[in-house]
Amino acid sequence: MDFSHALAGPFCTLLLVDHGAAVYKIEAPDGGDPGRGWGPPFVGDQTSYFLGLNRGKRSLAIDLKCPQGVELCSRMIEKADIVIENFRPGTMPRLGLGYEAARLRNPRIIYCSISGYGQTGPSQDEPAMDLILQASSGLMSVTGTTNGERVRCGYSVADVTNRDVCPNRNFDGTETPGRFWFGAVRGRFDARFHDLRNDHQFYDLSSDLGLYRAHSALPISRLFPIAHSLPRILTS
Repeated sequence: MDFSHALAGPFCTLLLVDHGAAVYKIEAPDGGDPGRGWGPPFVGDQTSYFLGLNRGKRSLAIDLKCPQGVELCSRMIEKADIVIENFRPGTMPRLGLGYEAARLRNPRIIYCSISGYGQTGPSQDEPAMDLILQASSGLMSVTGTTNGERVRCGYSVADVTNRDVCPNRNFDGTETPGRFWFGAVRGRFDARFHDLRNDHQFYDLSSDLGLYRAHSALPISRLFPIAHSLPRILTS
C-alpha cells in the first residue's frame, strides 16, 4: 500500500512495481497526488511526471479524514505485505494508520516511513523539500563555481539518489549504510518470506542523513582546462 506522494515515496514504490509487486496507490479524492499537476509536459490531461513515477500502480481515492476511509485502509492493511508513506511525521498515527495500529491488524506488516529528518528528534517537524535537504546536508557546498553562488543539483538528488546510502536495520538491530529504501523494504520482505526473524519491521528513513552520507563519501572533483579547450575531470 502506497500512501506516498510527490517523488521520494512514489519512486520507491515504482521499483517495487518493477520487481513484480501489486501496488495500490492511496490518494485523496480532492486532487490526489500533487504530482498530477506538475507539468508540462503533459500526455493528454496527465503530466508525464506523474505517469512516469506511477505507471503500473492501481489508484484508489480514499478520504483519510473520515472514519469510513480509515477503516477501509485498515482492512486493506490486514491483507497487505508492505505500507510506505511520506507524510509529515506523526500524520499516520494521528489518522489511526501508524505502525502500531497497522501491526495490530497485521503483525507481519512491513512499514516504511520516509521523511526529511526522521520521525523523532529536534528537526522532525521542519519542512524538507529536495532543495532544503541539498542545503542542510551540505551538498550545495560542493556544487557551483569556485567564486560563484551555491548551485542546486540539476535533478532531485535528495529524493532519488540518497536511496543508495540510507541506513537500514539489520536482523540484530544494528544500523548499516549502503541500502536504499527499496532495498530495505525488499530485503525485509525476502527475510520474512524465508521465515527469518521478523522483528524491526518499522523503518524510519531520513533523506537528510542519507544525502549527508552520500556527498561526504565522494572524492573532491574539479575541472581543469587541457589541449583543445576540452575539460577533463580530475579527482583527488
